[in-house]
Amino acid sequence: AILDTIFSFFIVSNIVFLFIRLEHAGRMTAIDMGLESGVATPTFGSFLDSIQHVFFVIFFVELVLRLYMQGSSYFYAHGRLEHFNIFDTVIVIASAVDLYIIGFFVPEDEGADLSIIRVLRFVRVLRILRVVRTVRIFTALRVLVATVAASFFAFFWSMMLLIITM
Repeated sequence: AILDTIFSFFIVSNIVFLFIRLEHAGRMTAIDMGLESGVATPTFGSFLDSIQHVFFVIFFVELVLRLYMQGSSYFYAHGRLEHFNIFDTVIVIASAVDLYIIGFFVPEDEGADLSIIRVLRFVRVLRILRVVRTVRIFTALRVLVATVAASFFAFFWSMMLLIITM
């Protein structure tokens, strides 16, 4: 349980980091295209890339630890497949492909085949989907969010009733 909480913190931190990285990449593209004034900061981009490697190592170590501690029951326990664990393994493998295989063969500076770029974007989307795993850990938060969402529907119909009666 404590391990889940620790790694959930890393997952949420990685999501925030990915948004910062995406914002930086968009800003650098806008500066390169002349849509925005400013100075390009490639060293900050290199720093962000390094941090992404650190997150990958953390998630890879987590996967190895879980496989070591749980063995085959990590994927198949209590007579059924553990879909979240399979999904998590696919995410770690996709991250390795993105960071070390695609990144090695397709430098961002050079033009690349569009199909390879589509695969790269898909792999990056898979990395972001790790947040799905944290949803099952924070059950109280999930209940709170569902309650707030349900109250918005009730609020909408209350407003409609007020508008009709006025």
